[in-house]
Amino acid sequence: MKKLLCFVVALAVGSAAFALDLSMGVKGSFNLPSVGSSFGDGAFKSDMDATAQALESLDMTVSNGGLGGNLQVFANFGIFKSEALALGIQPEFGVGFNAWYYLNATGSQLGQTYSLESPFGWITMDIPVLFTLDIKPLSWLGIQLGVGPQFSLAFLGGGDQTLYLNGEEQTDVMSLGNDDIFPLVGMVFEANAKFYVGKTGMWAILAGVKYSMDFTPTKFNVSENETQVSAYDGSEAFRRYLGITVGVQQSLRKR
Repeated sequence: MKKLLCFVVALAVGSAAFALDLSMGVKGSFNLPSVGSSFGDGAFKSDMDATAQALESLDMTVSNGGLGGNLQVFANFGIFKSEALALGIQPEFGVGFNAWYYLNATGSQLGQTYSLESPFGWITMDIPVLFTLDIKPLSWLGIQLGVGPQFSLAFLGGGDQTLYLNGEEQTDVMSLGNDDIFPLVGMVFEANAKFYVGKTGMWAILAGVKYSMDFTPTKFNVSENETQVSAYDGSEAFRRYLGITVGVQQSLRKR
């Protein structure tokens, strides 16, 4: 009985200690997948590179852009705190979307205008677990650095490659897609400024940057006019992006 009582007291004390250093929040980011996303080596990547070179040789403008975003909720559990710094563990949960143009070309030849659009997108459920370092140089300003693994489930939206001739869509269509749900493993790096609001300092506005990179690729198949192209079975793409983050965080105790 005494052992059980001691265990309950220790658990209560430990929980209370964690509660004192617990903060929660929500944040979103605008992502640039073109900063690092790439296709795995293989027939599809080789053909896309050759197509890009051929289009450039015809004086067409070839670009690789895109935009994405994610929304996440998080909780930060303090594990060490001093006057100068604080360490914490920050699990997060969110949903992300990256729209990436793997080949986008425009130009004109012999009085004809051409436009080729090839969007490719991911939808994911993301669970990062960051180890954080907080530094507070001023009463109203803090700096938080975070790094850690990220576990995701990918729902590959795919995309259709579309060719426009003089503004009219052509019938030949190449599409990328995969209906399977599969896990991804990667890393996340973050650097945020924290602007404390109010006299208590319990609320903070976050603004910063993040870089996310997957070690495991998404997989997809390629079809032309709904007929699968066997040479591209099991092609791969790696999700990597730079994000601009904004958010809000609330601490359960005064700073």
